[in-house]
Amino acid sequence: MIGELIGAAVGKAELSEQLTESYRKKEAMVKQTADAFRNRITIIGTISRRIARLAKDPVLARDAEVLYQEIKSLEPHLERFEKYIEI
Repeated sequence: MIGELIGAAVGKAELSEQLTESYRKKEAMVKQTADAFRNRITIIGTISRRIARLAKDPVLARDAEVLYQEIKSLEPHLERFEKYIEI
């Protein structure tokens, strides 16, 4: 009887450790993904703004400005996500 209780307690402790490790791995993956999105959004925004400013073709300039505005509209969503995961 006592052996069964000890075995059950050990099993629960091992399960708890596995769940904690799984959580840590998933948390790290989510943080890395958010960081990658932040970097890409920044790069795309910077390049599209530069294209809009330097383009001689008004259609290209307008398209680059539209792209820049779309990128800017993503930033608040990413900021909320980062706050949610407490980066």
